[in-house]
Amino acid sequence: MAKGNEMADPERIERSPELSRRRVLRGGLLGAAGLAAAALLGCTQDDDPAPQPVAGGDADPTSSPSPTPRAVPTPAPRPRRIRPEPIPEVDLGMFVQDPDLPYPYQFPEPNWRPEGGHTLRIAATFSIDTMDPTESASGSTITVPNMVYNRLIGMVGGVSKDPFSIELEPELASSWERTPDGVAFRFGLRDDVYWQNVPPLNGRKFVAEDARFALERYRYEGVHTSYWGDVGSIEAPDDTTLNIHMSRATADFILPLASRYQTIHPRELVDSGEIESKAIGTGPMILTELLEDFRVGFARNSDYWEREVMLDGVEFWLLRDPAARLAGFRVGHLDYAYGIADNIEQLEAVIEINPDVQINMRVVGSGG
Repeated sequence: MAKGNEMADPERIERSPELSRRRVLRGGLLGAAGLAAAALLGCTQDDDPAPQPVAGGDADPTSSPSPTPRAVPTPAPRPRRIRPEPIPEVDLGMFVQDPDLPYPYQFPEPNWRPEGGHTLRIAATFSIDTMDPTESASGSTITVPNMVYNRLIGMVGGVSKDPFSIELEPELASSWERTPDGVAFRFGLRDDVYWQNVPPLNGRKFVAEDARFALERYRYEGVHTSYWGDVGSIEAPDDTTLNIHMSRATADFILPLASRYQTIHPRELVDSGEIESKAIGTGPMILTELLEDFRVGFARNSDYWEREVMLDGVEFWLLRDPAARLAGFRVGHLDYAYGIADNIEQLEAVIEINPDVQINMRVVGSGG
């Protein structure tokens, strides 16, 4: 039987630096999970050649500025605000550092209660050509779905994560078990999950058939079919049970289910043909704006089933110009930015101007 503490070590570990504002990592997307946003964004830095972006939602893409040259975002800088209210009951995480490396892998959370509100502003380097998670494994495809959708199970992140191992945790499935011969998995799904209250889903209840439908698409369509090559059948006998039968035992089959590539998306968007340009899920953020090659906006899902969402929203500013990303980060217009320092000398230059910046080494598994 496998509950939410299965462990598996990646075959190969690589190390690279990750940079973000300390105030972003303190509070996080959900409650006290202070590194949730950074974990989500850590492997989405794809620079796809000549992508063909699409427009979605109610935004008019013709109103966006010309993509070149890119202007630095203009919202006023926000002061760092700390609420010195101790929360001893919360796991503050751990400090992890290799003495041979210049920066630690992670820091513990400060002993302060997260403060709600604010919009997290992120400078990304990609454009969006599709939001159908079956069509591509690139960051430009999976970033938006991972803000909006959930998975059956997830991988533990944040300050309590062991950066050198993979630990599974419940998401849409509250429990799971595998038969001793390894050929059958049974997932017990939550019965309190609802799709976002956005047409055409309109807040309907999530059921096992929704998960079965999405997984069957991964099994037969798109770029992830190799994950499903040893699967014999997927069944939803009732609203809270999902069974996966293997044609042969596969030791690491469960890991792809917990990856950022296997999000659960709705039948309604597939049937309407809108799955490439829209995302409506069960997750903490609701997609509200998609301006072609310029900005993607999200609002807090106030009905999120797991726990209170602390951020009011998230914005991705799609900035190809590294100078614009760096300038926006330095003056406080941006909270997180991809690709603003390529080496230690550049990092030190950023720290000299922005001493509140926290630098983390990032552990990258060979499988991504």
